[in-house]
Amino acid sequence: MKRPLLLVALVLFFGCVQSDEDRLICEQASKHLSQCFDQSMPIEPYCDVEVAKEVVERPCNELRGAGKADWFGDWLCKLGFLYRCEAPVCEDVPTYDEVSSCSDYIGMDGCASCEYYFCRDAERAESCGEKGYYQGFVGRYCVLFTQETVPRLSPKGQEWIAKVRTCLQESMEDVSDDMSCKEVKDYGYAAHPGCYVDTGFCELSLTDMIAIFNTVSPLEMGLQPFSTAFQCMRQWFNPDTGTLTDEGLERAAYEE
Repeated sequence: MKRPLLLVALVLFFGCVQSDEDRLICEQASKHLSQCFDQSMPIEPYCDVEVAKEVVERPCNELRGAGKADWFGDWLCKLGFLYRCEAPVCEDVPTYDEVSSCSDYIGMDGCASCEYYFCRDAERAESCGEKGYYQGFVGRYCVLFTQETVPRLSPKGQEWIAKVRTCLQESMEDVSDDMSCKEVKDYGYAAHPGCYVDTGFCELSLTDMIAIFNTVSPLEMGLQPFSTAFQCMRQWFNPDTGTLTDEGLERAAYEE
């Protein structure tokens, strides 16, 4: 999915974010990056202002030439593109010898719970590998969300992360180790929108929502954001009258 489409969806579904003086320089950096890379690149309210100033001062040819340089990825991380962050390695995670089954990892605190996915992959007769769903997507993002995104969220957003993590892991309990890697991936991807909505994603603040969306690379999102947004819209609007539901009214009042 192209990031411009995601941005349009966020604007249509979630409204606008108010700016302060620091936000203005972040918005300038966003516009500069968008012009340089010919695609919309929204920056979060908690972006690093000093980094934003440096981005604005750099000419496009220098930014485009940076490619995958370490400093450029670090800049993007500090500007709010959390999928470019390098999450710290999880510590104090029980080994497989210390648990009776992979299910024991479900509900553990912090990123220790993420070990569930790596354990499930290890249990297979043939691992799906570093590019498979367990290791390459949901396990990797579980650690990133826990280590990088959670500190940036409101208390309600942090509580949501714990709930959705458990929901996604419990949904994978129905996945057999005999399923093909593609079947595992398809099943896992399909569970995301439902778990997001069922655990209260639609009740989060706009700032939390954007941080969550910006933790996943736009190249790996698929249709999940639109499916999730559609389900939120059904909660916020009455399809018969086109007016806001009580939940939608409460949300509108909250964002004001």
